[in-house]
Amino acid sequence: MVLLSIEYNKPLLPVAEFFLFSDAGFLTTRSWDINTDKLKVSVGCGLKLAVMGPASPPVVIGYGFPLNADNRSDIKRFFISMGARF
Repeated sequence: MVLLSIEYNKPLLPVAEFFLFSDAGFLTTRSWDINTDKLKVSVGCGLKLAVMGPASPPVVIGYGFPLNADNRSDIKRFFISMGARF
């Protein structure tokens, strides 16, 4: 598995953030088979809300919208995240 991800966050309120993202990756069953021809790339934007604020562990719900999806029926827009930022 190869996964690349970058995200830019812009705070809107103490519990809300706007974000831009770019994700790329692919899966293979062969070891060390890094083939950029198989790489799938997605870019988009969205909004995140901190459910528990600055509590530990942070719980975030969000809605992301990919701008370059190949198939609209495969899009997962709503997400829940638990954990810390690095």
